[in-house]
Amino acid sequence: MHRRNAGPLRSSGENEQILQTVRRQTRRVGYGLLLTGLSLGLAREAGASDTPVDLDDLHLEGGVVAARAAAPPGVEDASHGGGSSVVHPPAPKVSWQGLILLHVADGVGVGGQLRVGNMGLRASLAYLPQYFIIDKDPWDDEFARFELAQTAQLNVDAFQLFGQSEKGVSLSYRYSTLLGHGLGLAYQSSVDLGGERFVLSVPVIYYPSGSERVQREFGLQGGERINFPFGPRIDYGIGLAWLF
Repeated sequence: MHRRNAGPLRSSGENEQILQTVRRQTRRVGYGLLLTGLSLGLAREAGASDTPVDLDDLHLEGGVVAARAAAPPGVEDASHGGGSSVVHPPAPKVSWQGLILLHVADGVGVGGQLRVGNMGLRASLAYLPQYFIIDKDPWDDEFARFELAQTAQLNVDAFQLFGQSEKGVSLSYRYSTLLGHGLGLAYQSSVDLGGERFVLSVPVIYYPSGSERVQREFGLQGGERINFPFGPRIDYGIGLAWLF
């Protein structure tokens, strides 16, 4: 039998060249896989991280520090300290107005009003004719008589309004040339008439020395009934003050 020859044997130099070629191809494939993995990792990080980077106060190369942007007016910088932005409310509006008084209890006069927000002070000087019903003997058949006194009066009201309703109350002080000093409370409101603003007020005033002063004014003896049932110590009424 004859043995078949598989082919010519390769020399050692040829085998070395084949090994080097295989190594080069392996390196190229490895480098390609490595670059592909790095590219996929970078793309994944770029897609998942969309949070902005705060560069405020960042120390840059060479000792340079990035400047912090100034907060807009009226807003506190909450980047340090963890607080939330707070918008300060506007300051209360301050106004001064003149007034003309047309009032049953406070008279006819002029004055002014200083208002700060929903609080304020109103003052006026007025002429006030006052009527009194005097009955010397309530049990006889004679009618009571009417007396008229010409007086001047100082009116001062410190008022407080509530919300946007323009309604509120006031602490009232009065000085009458006839009744003397008086203190009381008044209901306050605002009305528009003919495009003009008016203040409506209903005061109730107590004059501690009202009875004695009326008796002296009209020469009474002290047993008469005056302005039944409240007497001259209590005065009340309703009226308007035109603000301009």
